[in-house]
Amino acid sequence: STTARNLTINGTSVSFAGLVGNAATQIGALNINASGDTQFSNLVNVDTLTTDAAGTVTFNITPVANTASVLTTGAQTYQDAVVLLKNTTLTSTGIATAGNIGFGSTLMGNSTTPVNLTLNGTNVNFAGQVGATSTAIGTLTVNASGDTRFNDQVTLDTLVTDAAGTVTFNITTPNGASVLTTGTQTYNDAVVLMKDTVLTSTGAGTAGNL
Repeated sequence: STTARNLTINGTSVSFAGLVGNAATQIGALNINASGDTQFSNLVNVDTLTTDAAGTVTFNITPVANTASVLTTGAQTYQDAVVLLKNTTLTSTGIATAGNIGFGSTLMGNSTTPVNLTLNGTNVNFAGQVGATSTAIGTLTVNASGDTRFNDQVTLDTLVTDAAGTVTFNITTPNGASVLTTGTQTYNDAVVLMKDTVLTSTGAGTAGNL
């Protein structure tokens, strides 16, 4: 049916091996309350997606050209730690706050082999740490018409934001870099500093450009 039906799942670990929703058989709000791991292994197409603060969310979705790994018409809210096993694209087509994408905890890869993440939405908020040397994220690309806000330290290969909207740094940096990359950092939109901020690239030559 094209009438969207909501789905709430309460449990320990939740695994989606197949497709979750599509334009012809819509799912409205997908709400997952899981104390363990919630793993997506195939494309997701729902109105909104919300996970609770306990456990983890793992994206193990094989990339499809020109297709979002997760596509919503409303907000995506990941309140637990997020782990990327493959290159991932999260897209919301919602207008204004309905297009928000939020991460309430850490956002990591799963090994020292970097995986890329692309985010398309209105406002994008990172509450927790993004990337680490042992759980690497390669290229983080954020296309957001509103504000992209970093609230904790960021460790990546490269970071790119689009020209629309703003980037806000609200990172408490006791030592080291607020944002550390091995490659370039490219901020095409307006940048706002809420706290003292250190942006560092260790790349050689043009790979170290900011």
